[in-house]
Amino acid sequence: YWCELAQQSINDGQFEEAKKCLRSAVNEDRTSSRAIFLRGQVFFKQADYQQAINLWQSLAVSNKMLTELVVADLIVCYQKLDNQKGLRDYLGELTSIPKDFIAFKAWRYALEETFGVEEAITRITNHVHEEGLSSPVSSYLFDTVSNKNLSAGQENDLLKDLLSRAKSNNIEYTCVGCGFDTKAMHWHCPNCGEWDSFY
Repeated sequence: YWCELAQQSINDGQFEEAKKCLRSAVNEDRTSSRAIFLRGQVFFKQADYQQAINLWQSLAVSNKMLTELVVADLIVCYQKLDNQKGLRDYLGELTSIPKDFIAFKAWRYALEETFGVEEAITRITNHVHEEGLSSPVSSYLFDTVSNKNLSAGQENDLLKDLLSRAKSNNIEYTCVGCGFDTKAMHWHCPNCGEWDSFY
């Protein structure tokens, strides 16, 4: 309840009111990941980037799922503070590829600016070998292969890895709307919501 009120206050630009609501939320539940997430939002909107970083990085411990929601804004925080070492460390510590298009784009550009394009490609393909594909990564890799930005070895390794995964996963159906793969036929795509889209 207090988090909902805080979110409304943040949307209305009433940051002091949001802070009051979040203090009440923390009094109700000291471990509330949403309260931590929203407190970070308040500090971010008030340009207190270091406080936002401190709060949002603690999400990696309390609720890893929420870390994806702050990737793009955390990158902005480090850039606004001109903290290149902090950004480099943060990018190096991220354990998975952001699945959201905006977060992935921000993460990818930050990787390219921080480590260079070649190293960014290597890091992304290494993540793919560990995690598999998401829609933004598939799109990125398609463009990268089309533009011949992968070395022959990288392209070959990636193709082998993806074909091996497909073989072992027994993928039988793919949604033409979003590319979601599944072993079983679905009339309604659980990923994008399209009807009759599996072939």
